[in-house]
Amino acid sequence: MPQRQLNGRFALYPIKRKVITVTSKRVFISYSSLDKPTADKICELLEDQGVDCWIAPRNVLPGAKYAESIVLAIEQSSAVVLLFSSHSNKSEQVLNEVERAVSKKKPIFTLKISQASLSTELEYFISRRQWLDATQS
Repeated sequence: MPQRQLNGRFALYPIKRKVITVTSKRVFISYSSLDKPTADKICELLEDQGVDCWIAPRNVLPGAKYAESIVLAIEQSSAVVLLFSSHSNKSEQVLNEVERAVSKKKPIFTLKISQASLSTELEYFISRRQWLDATQS
């Protein structure tokens, strides 16, 4: 696969002139669009600590296929940060992202941002994993 140096990082060209930056510290942030302000804040906090984040829609290139971009980003990330809330608990897109992460054997770090009960579908994928609870002050 062709590579070139881009801002001190390597860029890969997996499909038709689309550049996907790959770093060993990249995390994919999975969240419901209804929790976007919180997701953006978590992304900012992680990036301030030197962790490269991939978050939609920010990192979806113009004209790129949305689902394909997400699958490639999960594949090329070292881990997934799941923002768990009542909204993400009901989100089919979040469930798809978590399923892809599990199938690719990516570590999933769940950050609980609301007091929602875990849906049966998400429970199947993440119930045995450690959680961070951000709901208590």
